[in-house]
Amino acid sequence: MTEPRAPARTCGLSRGLTFALALSAIGAVRAHAQGPGSAGAEVLQIGAGARAAALGGAYTAVADDSDAVFYNPAAVAWLPQSAGLAYQAYVQDVTVGSFSGALGGGRRIAFGAGLLYLDAGSIDEVVPDPTYGGERGRETGERVGATEAAGRFAAAFGFADGRASAGAALGFVTSDLAGVGRSAAFADLGAQARIGDRLSLGASLRNLGTGMSSEEMGDAPLPSQARLGATYRRPLGTVYGAAAFADAVWGIEEETAGLALGVEGGLLPPDRSISAVLRLGATLGEGEGHLGRLRFGGGVALLGIGLDYSVQVFEYLGTIHRVGLRWSR
Repeated sequence: MTEPRAPARTCGLSRGLTFALALSAIGAVRAHAQGPGSAGAEVLQIGAGARAAALGGAYTAVADDSDAVFYNPAAVAWLPQSAGLAYQAYVQDVTVGSFSGALGGGRRIAFGAGLLYLDAGSIDEVVPDPTYGGERGRETGERVGATEAAGRFAAAFGFADGRASAGAALGFVTSDLAGVGRSAAFADLGAQARIGDRLSLGASLRNLGTGMSSEEMGDAPLPSQARLGATYRRPLGTVYGAAAFADAVWGIEEETAGLALGVEGGLLPPDRSISAVLRLGATLGEGEGHLGRLRFGGGVALLGIGLDYSVQVFEYLGTIHRVGLRWSR
C-alpha cells in the first residue's frame, strides 16, 4: 500500500522552518525574533564587503568604497568608477558573497549597484510522518537547499558645492527555503555631508518594504533599519593616516538599537597609490550576545587594486574569515 503523503503546505513549512533555524545559526536572525520565519530576508541583515566587516559595519558615512552602496545610497555621488567582490564561509556549508559597482561620481546623477547572495547549503529532506499524526518526521532520501539573494540599484546626486549628497535605491530580495519561495521589493534612502576635509556624516533608511510574502510560509516583515554615521580621518605625517568610524543603528521592525564602531590606520599617502592598513571593529547591541563582537582585519592596495581580509570569532561557531577584492579607477 502506498503511504499517504502529508499536504504540500505542511511539508514546505516544515522544511522552511528547518532552514530558518539553520540560518539563525550564523546570526542573521536576531535572538529576539518572534520565532523561526518571523524575520524575513536574512540576507539583508548580513553586512557586505570585507573592509566593512572588519570595521564592524560602520559604513553609513563612508564614500570611498563601492560597498558603501549597501549601507547608504548617497555614497554613490562621490564614488569613482569602482567595483568590489567579497566572499565569506560560515559554519557547515553556509557561504555569503557580495558584488558592488559604481559608474563614477562627478556627474549630475551617479549610479551604483550591489548584489548579496546567501547559500545555506543542503540538508536531508524530512517531512511529517502521517503514521504518527505528523508529530514525527521521516527522511525522503532527497536533499534540499536554501538560498537568498538581494540586489539593489542606486542613484545619487551631489549639491551644496559638493559638500552634500542625497540618494535612493530600489531593490528586490528573493529566497528559496527547500523549494518554498518568498520575495519582496524594498527601497533605501540616504544622505551624506562633508564638514571640512576630515569629517563626514551620513544617514540612511534601509530595507523599506511591505515584507516577504508566500502562501506556504506566510508573510514576514523586512529587517528595516535607520542609521546615523560619522567618519573622521586624520593624517599622521606625510604618508601615514588613521580613520575612525561610528554608526548608530536602529532596527525599526524589531525595535532594537546598537552601535557599530571601527578604526583603521597605517600607510595611507594622500594620493592613495599604495596603502597598507590594519583594522579593528566592534558591534554593541541587543540580541547579539551569541555573536563575536570584535572583528579584526587589514588591507593592502596598489594602483587602485586592493585586497581586504577580516576575521571574526563567534562565541559558539568558531572563527569566520572574509576576503574581498576592490578596484577603483
